[in-house]
Amino acid sequence: MSLYLWLFLFAAVCAAFGSDPKWERISYGLSFLCLASFLTLRYAQGTDWLAYNYIFMSAPVTINLNSIYYTEAFHSEFGWKIINNLWRSLGFDFISLSILISVLEMYFLGRFLKRYSPNRALSLVLACPVIYFVYFFSALRQGLVVAVFLGLMLPMLENEQHGKFILLDLLLSTIHSGALALLLLLVVQKIQIKHIFTLIVASVCIGVGLSFVLQYIVSLIGISYETSGANPLALIYRLAIYSITVMLYSGRNSVDTSSKLLFKCYSIGFCIYLVFMSNELISSRLAAPLLAIECALLPALLKGQSRQGSVLLLCIISMCLVMYLKNISAAIDQSKYIEEISVFNYPYISVFNTSDIYHYSTSYYYLSFLKPI
Repeated sequence: MSLYLWLFLFAAVCAAFGSDPKWERISYGLSFLCLASFLTLRYAQGTDWLAYNYIFMSAPVTINLNSIYYTEAFHSEFGWKIINNLWRSLGFDFISLSILISVLEMYFLGRFLKRYSPNRALSLVLACPVIYFVYFFSALRQGLVVAVFLGLMLPMLENEQHGKFILLDLLLSTIHSGALALLLLLVVQKIQIKHIFTLIVASVCIGVGLSFVLQYIVSLIGISYETSGANPLALIYRLAIYSITVMLYSGRNSVDTSSKLLFKCYSIGFCIYLVFMSNELISSRLAAPLLAIECALLPALLKGQSRQGSVLLLCIISMCLVMYLKNISAAIDQSKYIEEISVFNYPYISVFNTSDIYHYSTSYYYLSFLKPI
């Protein structure tokens, strides 16, 4: 069986133990260590890792802002190109950059969970299908934006440090422009809970109407998302998780200030997702940082639940497993692995067995840019 499946099962077992306060710290520590090790030591895995390596290898070996590298010939924001150019000019390779970003992502995720989640091991399971496997593993730029938002920007928002929030968001937008959507949160504290459901209904109506013209608009703009359509499974997953969150939130007699803020931010993310639901790539990219809040919000709302909480916990973990398998399957297809590879034998390739990638991937063009170790 694939090591990726063993990883998820181990994280799920840790989450079950983590519901007991006596075991929370050790179960989280073990799960975090395994997930962090898997992430930092991976090699050429994830749908975009090879593409990011290509962008890195295309950067000049000296700082040169006049290079063709800084034109539209290479799809990436200016800040990300600067990071690649600087790192390469210092003599480092892409593997070291990938490791550095992975360490930062897990650090900021851990910082977020320490502040907001009572069952951090469960939070890691919730992060596995999308935040960890898609954004941290593959979409490096978006993953870094998600992590910094969770670990730094949310506390700034909670403490009403709006100036710092705006400056950091603008900086992140030079790495991935989707970070600009986070500026919507500057008004989130003024939104009353009773108005959120009106926003949800309005978002659905806008999303349905936009579905008839969104692809046309995307093709006119010329961005790379025009081939993406709606993803029914992802939409059902999002609806199910949000419905459970609303049910838990509504069922509590009192909610602390932090959880209330998290719920508002999470709901804004869900609204963004619904508005652009007819294009899965756009909706997921724009809403990812806000939807990631569920990793801490759900454990906080589940705290104190007895029998109902156990049933919901099992349902949530099962849904996470389905999404996790779905995203592994997508990674196999998009990474152009050989036909013999499935979600059940998807290989884990690390910096210790780098040559194995040539046995499984048929992305020969991107493989040609790998630097031998």
